[in-house]
Amino acid sequence: MRLPTARYEPYMQKFYESLGRSIGSHPWLYIIALLTFTLISSAGLLRFHQINNARLTFTDSRAPSRYEGRVVEQFLRQNGTLSIVEVLVSARDNGSLLRPDQFGQLQKFARDIRKLTVWDDGPKRRIGFADLCEPYCQKNAAFDAVTRVIDANLSSVEIAYPTTEILGEKVFIANNFYRIRVDLETKRLLDFRTVLLHYFLVHPDPSLMLKWENELVKLCYASKRYNFLRVLVVTDSLVAKEVKKLGTDTAPLLSIALAALMVFLCVSSLRYHREESKPVEAVLGGAIPILASVATIGIVSATGLAFQSIVVSTLFLLLAIGVDDVFIMLAAWHRTDRRCRVEERVAATVREAGCSMTVTTVTNLISFGNGVFSSTPVLQTFAIYSTVASAVCFVFQLLLFPAILALTANREIRDDTVANKKRHSCLPDRLEFVKKGGIAHDDIFRRLSDWVCSTWMRVTVVLFLCIYWSISLYGALQARTELGIQHFADKSSLTAQFKVEHEEVIKSMQTLAIVVQTPGDLRNSTNMERLRSMIRAFETEQYSYGAESTFYWLERYEEFLQFYEVTDEEGKEKFTYVYLPDFLASPAKQHYRGTIKMNESACRVDHPDCITSFLLTTGFTTVSHYNEMHPLIEKWRAISRKYPEFAAVSYTERHMFADQVVPPERF
Repeated sequence: MRLPTARYEPYMQKFYESLGRSIGSHPWLYIIALLTFTLISSAGLLRFHQINNARLTFTDSRAPSRYEGRVVEQFLRQNGTLSIVEVLVSARDNGSLLRPDQFGQLQKFARDIRKLTVWDDGPKRRIGFADLCEPYCQKNAAFDAVTRVIDANLSSVEIAYPTTEILGEKVFIANNFYRIRVDLETKRLLDFRTVLLHYFLVHPDPSLMLKWENELVKLCYASKRYNFLRVLVVTDSLVAKEVKKLGTDTAPLLSIALAALMVFLCVSSLRYHREESKPVEAVLGGAIPILASVATIGIVSATGLAFQSIVVSTLFLLLAIGVDDVFIMLAAWHRTDRRCRVEERVAATVREAGCSMTVTTVTNLISFGNGVFSSTPVLQTFAIYSTVASAVCFVFQLLLFPAILALTANREIRDDTVANKKRHSCLPDRLEFVKKGGIAHDDIFRRLSDWVCSTWMRVTVVLFLCIYWSISLYGALQARTELGIQHFADKSSLTAQFKVEHEEVIKSMQTLAIVVQTPGDLRNSTNMERLRSMIRAFETEQYSYGAESTFYWLERYEEFLQFYEVTDEEGKEKFTYVYLPDFLASPAKQHYRGTIKMNESACRVDHPDCITSFLLTTGFTTVSHYNEMHPLIEKWRAISRKYPEFAAVSYTERHMFADQVVPPERF
């Protein structure tokens, strides 16, 4: 039976034969042309840039969390670019932080953070946290209030968990204090062993925020001031550095792989007749993937596509493909007639090897080409680089290596001239060890083929495959997706250690952010009741901590309105926007400013446009792993869909990673 592709083989062979004859006649022309192409392609490196945001690159572009995260970030990004810094503090001996030495250093550490300053080249002055945090300077107000009460030893004030009342103001403390001990009857906070501090930086100049973050990292890790504390810090920039480090730490291994392959190529290229050996040509052929790598990165970078750490694996792939092609070419070359002219030998080599290389390249292009249409950025980038690399490597090996063979072919021509006899070499004319190795090779594989064809071996292989497939199936069913930085970064990394400890600590309390994008007219009692109903739904959903963990402005503002005795015609209390600016200007209520987007002029005339959107948070507990989180996230999304008039979006920093556990077709 004739294969469908057989009809095209004569045309391919004719094309490659003509190409090979051209290469054999003008080898330098092809070498110079491809080196020039590589040089031109490398100009694309001027646009080279790298992206290492694992949350974005590993999440499907169609995932709902992308929209949800964008809404929350745009809400929080009120004065410029937003950066979130988290600091995890515990005692070095893992004990209580309420002991005098530990508590004293904890307070000092919090004060030192607020004193950190960086130089601003704009106004030519030093700026500190207060210049970078507005309107989120009070994110750790609960921590400050509790530590002041403890430091003052106010026995009249009992600190309750998760919400306590200090100086008449309700304070939600569960966002800051973890690994706690609580009196089950009174809910009084007795002890805590971990503190989590949140710092929101907002500024038009991201470089200033990065400088401040770097100063904080130095304070935590390099200052050595806090001998009783173990401090861990994480920021998006630190996580990005860890992701980038995956590539930079792996890249040097390319040189080791290249060296090993070069040695293997040299040894494998040796023949019984010394003049037929091709160690120099093999080394040059193994170096061709390096040129292909430079050209590939330059070409793709020229399009503006960002480089990602995963692309380093493409370079290993390129090396393997290139070395395979060298073996194919050498095998085809050795099958040619040495008595023929060089041009004819190169033509025959390219005719035979070109067809084989084409088949392998086409399969690579089909395999990686499918990934180009992936909606997951990291997979798409990997596929694009791999597709381009496969094509470039194919062209380079097809044109460059035959040109090298053409230039060195004359070394194989033996004659009996005096000059040839006097030619010296470090190798003998006959390499006996190659001959013995070939005999041993043939003997081993002859015995192996007899062994494989035996009946008992067939039965053994079938049994082995059944066991292997059963174990593989079981393992596949048990597999779960966990793409947190702690799973692929160096375990000794401080950022990875933060993530591991943070994952365990936050199980007791996490925060769900809900942005109400279209609150509507809150003076309308029906609309107000619908809003309260939606909030109650979030507060009573599975794993939710309840109403006592909810933080938002509305209830406090209604208490504020009672002071003004705002009533309707029937004497009932009514909602009005008029006093909202005064409420937010109150020193005790400033921490609500970052949760409301307000049009003050509309407020003064009691118009619904006063509040364009607002944010509230509520607590949930128990679940922290991404595969556990996703069902809960879907329930939150269902609540938002039930109240479409508010265009509510719920989000946690774990949403994007949780969406990674779901197949893309589910979105």
